[in-house]
Amino acid sequence: MTAEVPANILQDGIYTLSASMIACYIKCPRDFYYKHILNIPGPEGAAAGYGTAMHAAIQRISEGRNAGSVPTYDEIWQLVERKLPKRGFRIRGYQAKNV
Repeated sequence: MTAEVPANILQDGIYTLSASMIACYIKCPRDFYYKHILNIPGPEGAAAGYGTAMHAAIQRISEGRNAGSVPTYDEIWQLVERKLPKRGFRIRGYQAKNV
């Protein structure tokens, strides 16, 4: 079974690959195939998960301020704990429950 080459790689009959796509192929052709041909997303890294948690906290604070009700520290911390990746990342002083 083969998949069609996505339009972002094959444009007007010319293959266009970024440096990171080439590096991905050199490292692991199957990973390249899954990521760039089949467009299957990989697992979220620890840094991205942390960024997602911080974004959710900032968004909640901003929405609360706009509504006239700023969330408490405990509410924000609970939100961050729910959003943090369950593996692969720890905050100093934070005891991960699911590691």
